[in-house]
Amino acid sequence: MHILFLTDNFPPEVNAPASRTFEHCREWVKHGQRVTVITGAPNFPKGKVFEGYKNKLWQTEEMDGIRVIRVWTYITANEGFQRRVLDYISYMVSAVIAAFFVSKVDIVIGTSPQFFTAVAAWIVSVYKRRPFIFELRDLWPESIRVVGAMKDSWALRMLERLELFLYRRAFRIISVTHAFKKNLISRGIKANKIHVVTNGVDISRFIPQARDAALVKEMGFEGRFIAGYIGTHGLAHALETLLEAAHAAQTQGDESIGFVFLGDGARKAELKAKAQELGLRNVRFVDSVAKDEVPRYWALLDVAIIHLRRTPLFETVIPSKLFECMGMGIPVLHGVAGESAEIVLSDQVGIPFVPEDAGELLASLRRLQSDKDLYSRLRENCLQAAKKYDRTTLALKMLEALRGIKILLLNQAFWPDVAATAQHADDLARYLTEHGDDVSVVASRSIYGERGSSLPKRDNREGIEIYRVGLQLFGKRGITPRIFDFTLFYLAAAWRCVILPRHDVVICFTTPPFIALVGVLLKWIKGTRLVYWTMDLYPEVAGAAGVMKRGSFLWSVLSWIDRLCLRNSDRVVALGHCMEEKVIAKGALPETIRTICVWSGAENFPVRARIDNPLRKEWNIGERLTILYVGNFGLGHDMEAIAGAVEQLKNEDDIRWLFIGEGKTKPILEERVRACGAKNVTISGYQTRDQLPDVLDVGDAHLVTLLPGWEGLILPSKFFSILAAGKPVLWVGPRESECGTILRETHCGFEMASGDSNSLTEKIRFLMTHRTEAGEMGQRGRAAYEAKYSSQRACEKWREVLIDVTRLRR
Repeated sequence: MHILFLTDNFPPEVNAPASRTFEHCREWVKHGQRVTVITGAPNFPKGKVFEGYKNKLWQTEEMDGIRVIRVWTYITANEGFQRRVLDYISYMVSAVIAAFFVSKVDIVIGTSPQFFTAVAAWIVSVYKRRPFIFELRDLWPESIRVVGAMKDSWALRMLERLELFLYRRAFRIISVTHAFKKNLISRGIKANKIHVVTNGVDISRFIPQARDAALVKEMGFEGRFIAGYIGTHGLAHALETLLEAAHAAQTQGDESIGFVFLGDGARKAELKAKAQELGLRNVRFVDSVAKDEVPRYWALLDVAIIHLRRTPLFETVIPSKLFECMGMGIPVLHGVAGESAEIVLSDQVGIPFVPEDAGELLASLRRLQSDKDLYSRLRENCLQAAKKYDRTTLALKMLEALRGIKILLLNQAFWPDVAATAQHADDLARYLTEHGDDVSVVASRSIYGERGSSLPKRDNREGIEIYRVGLQLFGKRGITPRIFDFTLFYLAAAWRCVILPRHDVVICFTTPPFIALVGVLLKWIKGTRLVYWTMDLYPEVAGAAGVMKRGSFLWSVLSWIDRLCLRNSDRVVALGHCMEEKVIAKGALPETIRTICVWSGAENFPVRARIDNPLRKEWNIGERLTILYVGNFGLGHDMEAIAGAVEQLKNEDDIRWLFIGEGKTKPILEERVRACGAKNVTISGYQTRDQLPDVLDVGDAHLVTLLPGWEGLILPSKFFSILAAGKPVLWVGPRESECGTILRETHCGFEMASGDSNSLTEKIRFLMTHRTEAGEMGQRGRAAYEAKYSSQRACEKWREVLIDVTRLRR
């Protein structure tokens, strides 16, 4: 990927935008990307071109593999608003022209604070027809209003309109704070296009080092506890607060503390004049130094002071120097409220104080000077916290956000189908799309198990491109007709996947079985990464169902096919540890396996009074105890125990049995119900997904079953829907299964052995008379779901897997 990056500042300049941009670009180049930067001749902040450079129309150089194009700009010092605006506009014009001569660009990035750079990037993206990325480092022009550089006027309002225009036109917005993201969302910008990549630290450069004794002596600060500010001396920083603290210490006769100010800016001359006026002997001003020299000056400090004016806008800012302090192991006195103060407190790397309060600043400084244990703890915490903000990791995170991941989901069922795999595919696809990924789906034109082809060939759901192929001629009319339908889908899906543009990764489900073969094909001919989501294990499921003989010729062929899919998968996602063991036994490489449970969307369902459920009235349930089975009536599910319990409780009018779904064993259950004459049973087909909240809520207790020998082959997804709904579980199945293990860990219901209708009947009678205990079981299940099994957590794990697997290619 060729990244064109427009930035007004770049090394050898040493301010935060220059450092962040360089360090990110350097890492992108290391990871195989091509990067071109268009910037000006280095001159910040004094407005004087650095030695070795000229302010020319065009000059190029290479820095750590980055192609750098420097263009002519109107140069002025970082002071005087009108002249600085001329500087910004001149850069915008020169950058737009220079970009004409940069070919084969894939994306265009423009970085703030001043957004004339972003304007230039948008213009370039338009004529190059490439995505525009807005890196948001400051809320400009609001920040210039706050510091008083520009009063409220029509010009400022026009700039704000331009600001919103750029946000709306951006393909991605990379924000350096979560507060910026919230601000943009509140102003109508879509959340799914905004990604947060905070500032960080290059931990290869900013590391603890010995204090330079000669430098300390040169400043006359031998034996003193040194506090310092390193950075821009601008309108936003209110550095007179630090001078007031220094003056207070000197007035009180405290000669043990020294204050260092390193940097330049619009107010530096004014600050030096004030220090001279106050006769401050404990303050030293140092001009800006080269980038490689900055760590040497950080090492002088015992404590770093970070400060901004006291205004709500700056509560959204995270000063980048905070992370450099962490890398150097220097505790922070933090005079910035808001999100950055929360980082200081949560990581325990310093002491926040109220901005512009010199008294509190001095008191906090003396506290760190005197409390050696506290100082040591904060210093160690800094070094630990720096690892979280390593610039390399953040650069890769931004790289992923820049391009997103092109993902193809391949499954026979998808929205509006209500089959479990369709719902999981839909949930995952929408989550990935919301997080900036480009998601396509290839699915069947038929509702799973039905005949015909009622669904459109092309569709779009919330940004998800859906391609539907094939048709089902027979539905679920026997093994041979289903194999014929599966074959039609295999061929049509393979052809569609091959002719689609290349994706970074394909996720293959197991409906129909062995559809992962198409993923293997895409890997071989297109280099697409393959993730195999083993919802079921074949041919083992067919063997457990008794429709295929283990060890037969067909069994051996199908086992070889599945082993081929597993071994060619870059990642295999198993539903639980039982399935993981079986997948390894089938030949999957252990290092490729990740375990992610299935989930439910029930955590988002509304909470209401039990009697308010409309199904209680529609099905004449009233206040009766409702025992619910919902989902697939498959060959792996124990209907014998359930039918036996129905027969024993057929005369209990205080109980209502509800059976909702379809499947092979449903007719068997229906026949048993008719034969025993039970009148307290309602049997229905699948409900729509919109009705799922009512369906899950109507059950006071839910049945989940699995026959022996099926554990690890399938995992009933309804189990997690029940946990999410906060209902007790009646588990009829093997003890050493995923569901049995979770149930015992969470105490969210009862477990019975397969076929044990007597125990099932006994537990249902218990629930009839112990409603409080039943409610407590449901609450424990809900708590476990929120802590471990929510759809949010599962989808987050999925995206981590996809990011990890796409990095293999890069």
